[in-house]
Amino acid sequence: MRSALHPSNLIPPGFVADSASSEGNQTLVVIHANRDTAACPACGKISKRIRSHYRRQVSDLPLGGRSVRLVVLVRRFSCDAVLCERQIFAERFGAVLSPYA
Repeated sequence: MRSALHPSNLIPPGFVADSASSEGNQTLVVIHANRDTAACPACGKISKRIRSHYRRQVSDLPLGGRSVRLVVLVRRFSCDAVLCERQIFAERFGAVLSPYA
């Protein structure tokens, strides 16, 4: 039995694709998290206040003989807990995308 390959199967769970393009022998996919909040890694308080964002590039396994590069839009949040040692933190992606990988 053959199963069809859908573009949505290429995006890690919990993410949404913003764009996809092909450059030479490389496929570039820009993604972001589909949730509105993030938990502070120091105190666990949930925050909705986005302070800034940055792009993180991740190499992925080849697809059809072409290299794949994921560009993840990572948001920085402000922690509202008064006694928290961390005032600013970047959202975490759990087992899907480890920090500093």
